[in-house]
Amino acid sequence: SRAARILTRHADTKAPLCNRAKCTQSCSKPNDGGVPLCRRSLANGGDRVYNQGHDKKAGERRVSFALIQRVTAMIIEREIMIPGGAGEKRAAIYQEQGEAPRAVIIYLHGGALIYGSRLDLPDTHKKALCGAGYAILAADYPLCPEARLPQIVEDVSATVDWYLGAREELFGSRPGYFLFGRSAGAYLCLLAMRREFAERPLGIISYYGYGLLCGGWYNAPSAFYCRYPMMPESSIRKSGGRVNYELSMPLGYGTYVALRQRGEWGRYLGGGDDARYTLRGFDASCAPPL
Repeated sequence: SRAARILTRHADTKAPLCNRAKCTQSCSKPNDGGVPLCRRSLANGGDRVYNQGHDKKAGERRVSFALIQRVTAMIIEREIMIPGGAGEKRAAIYQEQGEAPRAVIIYLHGGALIYGSRLDLPDTHKKALCGAGYAILAADYPLCPEARLPQIVEDVSATVDWYLGAREELFGSRPGYFLFGRSAGAYLCLLAMRREFAERPLGIISYYGYGLLCGGWYNAPSAFYCRYPMMPESSIRKSGGRVNYELSMPLGYGTYVALRQRGEWGRYLGGGDDARYTLRGFDASCAPPL
């Protein structure tokens, strides 16, 4: 089946559970008789709530927004497994409770193609986008050095193809989609303009993306990063064989800095000088709105 394998789904969609025996925040029940609201989450403005230490059952995850304005206005998060080039990979779906999405935003994280995770999208963006009627599909992609740039680009294209085939089972309709990325993720979204999909995106949202991976800035020592103490060669992460689909910043940022100091980022990723991985000379007149 094209449908995603759902890892966690919570039927209780009212508000974060509060273990009243442990809570010192004088929690109370909402007027509609739902589960108790925790005043600690209200005091935090309704930002991401993982029960804030009140009820830490293994695997429990709820994301709640705008509890003060509307008790039932919640962002429901689903963790799913979807096909990837090197096996199954994780993705997260964010969607306002009970709302059919007007469109789905496929989100790709930043991290220099070396580190990062689908979970790095700030809560501010989730609240704004889901509150406006959109659903977000945040997907991981394979990372360097175990994967090279050609494999990463193909994996992202496969994610879009998978979404087009699975969207009706996921959302009960066939919503169009946008591509949204930050930094390296935005670069991958921009590269997607070169691809032919069964249905092209409604638009591309690029946060500080770059359109080419060739030239001096890419394969020459960076004056900016050279202002930092020189990172030792040993800080550059070597391939471990198995493809990583997510990696924390502390494990990957040192590699990136060391590569930029030495002008070796392009060679580390592979494929950077290939015309297929740059937008130089690309006719953007036929591209989706940016």
